[in-house]
Amino acid sequence: MARSYLSDQRVGGGRALSTLWAWIVTIFTGGYMLPWAISATRGSRNSAQVFWVNVLFGWTVIGWLIAFVMAFRAHQPAWTR
Repeated sequence: MARSYLSDQRVGGGRALSTLWAWIVTIFTGGYMLPWAISATRGSRNSAQVFWVNVLFGWTVIGWLIAFVMAFRAHQPAWTR
């Protein structure tokens, strides 16, 4: 049996609307929410976690950097049959 490669990247659904909303919020906050916007644009499944880390701990420089690194984390592979 051949195995195909999948990842945890989100596709379709309400992705376009959430991405647009993330970029609007980023612009209005002067770039503060940039990690969340990047995560939403990439379709990361951890976009909600990036949002909350950014909101709760982003006021510290280290919290913002952690959210930024989380936004660029590689998509996790998921193997199916």
